[in-house]
Amino acid sequence: VARKVVQQAAGFNALIGLAVALGVLFGSTYILQLMNMPEHLQAMGLTYLQIIALCLLPEAISLCLAASLRAYGYTREAMYVTVIVNLVTLLGNALLLYGWFGLPQMSVAGVAFSTVVGRLVGVVLLLWLIRQRLGLRLHWMDCCRFSSDIIRKIMKIGLPAAGENLSWMLQMMVITSFVALLGDKMLATQSYFFQISLFVMLFGIAIGLGTEIMIGHLVGAGELDQAYHRLLRSLKIGLIVTV
Repeated sequence: VARKVVQQAAGFNALIGLAVALGVLFGSTYILQLMNMPEHLQAMGLTYLQIIALCLLPEAISLCLAASLRAYGYTREAMYVTVIVNLVTLLGNALLLYGWFGLPQMSVAGVAFSTVVGRLVGVVLLLWLIRQRLGLRLHWMDCCRFSSDIIRKIMKIGLPAAGENLSWMLQMMVITSFVALLGDKMLATQSYFFQISLFVMLFGIAIGLGTEIMIGHLVGAGELDQAYHRLLRSLKIGLIVTV
């Protein structure tokens, strides 16, 4: 049953990722207008957004595969893949942004292309790990044979979790659209602030992810009291570390 859940979740995520990618690809101009992008940055923003839309499909699949690995206890493997993806993206950014080794300087298009390549590398690595660690080969025909019962259970748990992240991202988009009205320097400052804030939240997120997996196992084993106390202890540690 667990393997069927992984297969169908990957297939369902792929469909959602494809739909969102097409929406961003064809609606990029409207999105930039909603974000109040300064006029002199519109052309670069449009190029970046249309290229980066291509990575939304592999990103959707990667999120599902990485979550599956973590649920089985292979958290380090998922972390290693993320590190490799970031290194590939960083190296690609440097090569295409600055034109190293005789490569063309592609400006924001190069940054977008290297990001897409990094995500594709991540999908390949995660598929390989799913096969090696879980002994599961993902055949697309099997992934697309959806069971209404399994999809219903996935959505019952997944929709509230997705709603939490959606709420966070939407408020960030609204704030960014306000900041964009102040000019490109303020927009850059807001971007730096967002990256710094991620470091503040990093340890709390890590503790939360680990606690989520542990509590899932404890509830599955019927150890409800132990799961409750585990939650309170992790909450205390997370608050202290974050402060």
